[in-house]
Amino acid sequence: MALLEPTKKGKLVRHWPLWTLLIIVVFVVVLVVAVVASVLFVVAGGSWAVYLGHKATEQPGFCAGMCHVMEESVESWRESSHEGVLCAECHNKPGPRGLLEGAVIAPMKESWLIITGDYGHKPIVVDIADESCMRESCHKMKNLQGKTSFKRVVFDHEKHLDETIDGENLKCVSYHSQMVPGTHMAVAGKVCFICHFKESTKDDVPHECGVCHEGAIDVVTYKGMRCDHQSSDALGHACEDCHSDISHGKGEVNPEKCKVCHEGGHPEEKVQDVASMHENHVVVHNARCFDCHQEIGHTIPDAFEVACGKCHLAEDMMYRGLDGRGHVVVPSKKAGPLEMDCTVCHQEDADYLATEESCDMCHEGKKGRTIEDVQLDFQRRLVKAKDALVGLRNSLAERSKPSPKALLMSDAASASLELLESDGSKGVHNPEYSKLLASHVRDLVKTARKSVQAPSPPPKKTPQKPKKEEKKAPHGDLGECSNCH
Repeated sequence: MALLEPTKKGKLVRHWPLWTLLIIVVFVVVLVVAVVASVLFVVAGGSWAVYLGHKATEQPGFCAGMCHVMEESVESWRESSHEGVLCAECHNKPGPRGLLEGAVIAPMKESWLIITGDYGHKPIVVDIADESCMRESCHKMKNLQGKTSFKRVVFDHEKHLDETIDGENLKCVSYHSQMVPGTHMAVAGKVCFICHFKESTKDDVPHECGVCHEGAIDVVTYKGMRCDHQSSDALGHACEDCHSDISHGKGEVNPEKCKVCHEGGHPEEKVQDVASMHENHVVVHNARCFDCHQEIGHTIPDAFEVACGKCHLAEDMMYRGLDGRGHVVVPSKKAGPLEMDCTVCHQEDADYLATEESCDMCHEGKKGRTIEDVQLDFQRRLVKAKDALVGLRNSLAERSKPSPKALLMSDAASASLELLESDGSKGVHNPEYSKLLASHVRDLVKTARKSVQAPSPPPKKTPQKPKKEEKKAPHGDLGECSNCH
């Protein structure tokens, strides 16, 4: 009987452990590749999505088209020196973190506020980092070194960027902001005043004008009037001699503004902690000065308008028709309805002397009294008023005890006459008021004279009749008549 030969096994059967291992390895490799590919796809896709979102949202057209609340900002951007600079180049901080915050987080927050209807209920301030402003392709720090001028004010960027005020580190947007209507990132002058005038406004005249107005100021023309600060008339005078009342407001925190963000406002003790308030509101929440503070104004026109009257007091009072107590009696037509200031008639090319040519600018071809006519009429009225007052004073001097009423009237007449005599225009500033004052002096004198009585003559002595001699009674020594009769 022949032996049976063993059946040969196939390679698959014989090497099944190896095949199993190979299948497992291949599966694991494929799985790993799939996972890695998926991760890479997600990451790349997400990054691509973030990139596309960033490229879309950095366009000004997107801001103006998608968000109607940005229309004003985009319009001011188009008219500014930053036109052509994309929104994200300034509003996003440089680097990946700035990209994530600007292209993803910020739009999500803004969208949520608009969807929920909470947009605009609280002030939204977009902070712009100094790094965005001073990147290599924009405003290099080396270009900001040294002093520059802003509206005749000397400014040093380095000094202000290194400054810390009440716990607040000043930044570019502390000055360049959206505070000026119709402008984009323009300097808001009122931000300067909140620091430089905060303490000075206690007496309304800061005595450190040279901090901002550095160097000698030469010739300034204001409303047609030329003022030479280096002339002999100006030298030796302090700024406040002419420029008084130049600041308005104290820059105080308005408690009502706290309620915009904080229901019920802030406790008083918290408001007094200036450093903490600035840290929380400015550094953390990017609040601007006037979200909390009241504004401080700094204006020159008012100071210049009263400068003439500070030296030419009588002329100013006559022009505006004021009495000694500051009450308006008869204002000049030019000062009242027409609101003409001094420089309309007192012009630079005539050394500020009013001439007939000044009148012709408004009254050319019209017949009327000349300046000389008005002044001659004024002089005649002044002489009459003065003579009347001198006569009254002489009458009062003759009295040992003059009437108190007459003395008061004499003093009032003297004050009115003094105002007339001090008027350098000799009635031209206000002819109607000049006539009224001259008549007023004469009326006072007339009334006072009535109360000045002539000296009383000594009382007349009534002559006494001589006494008749009594006749003696014929009855001898019987006594008086009344004893019997």
